[in-house]
Amino acid sequence: MPHLNLATRERLPTESVEDYIENYVKPEYEALKEAGICLGGKPLTFRRQPILQNMEAGLEHIVTEFKGKPGRQSAVIMDERCACISWIKQILENFNHCENIIWYREERKNVLDMVIILAENTDGPPFKIVLSPRSSGWLLVTAYPLRAGRLAKARQAHADFVIQLARA
Repeated sequence: MPHLNLATRERLPTESVEDYIENYVKPEYEALKEAGICLGGKPLTFRRQPILQNMEAGLEHIVTEFKGKPGRQSAVIMDERCACISWIKQILENFNHCENIIWYREERKNVLDMVIILAENTDGPPFKIVLSPRSSGWLLVTAYPLRAGRLAKARQAHADFVIQLARA
């Protein structure tokens, strides 16, 4: 069974955020969209509208994090999210046959049956991909590196899912 080793592309000290997004992040996102990835025979789909911060909504969900108090939050581009953008394609192409990737289903408010794919990378932080089933395929909701303390919660959700499957 293969073991994924994922590398990041950090923003250079002399590189502006705008240049980093245009020259690295957007091309990686476009490569993901053009890869034609299918999961269970259904294609991966993307949020294209609205355009936020000069990028498609799907990309904006991946590279930003909300900061501030509720009601006054703003989406802030996060370098650590941008640096891992290429991981999404690699993880989705390999999640069925890679030892360091697990998946589980999860219910969220107003949305049933989200699929979470979690890759534990030996060279970096664990990485979470959130997909939502649609009639047209699997919508890529977001993807991001997990912060310390979140991995145990994700592993427990996976274990609970496996137990539910065994009981079914």
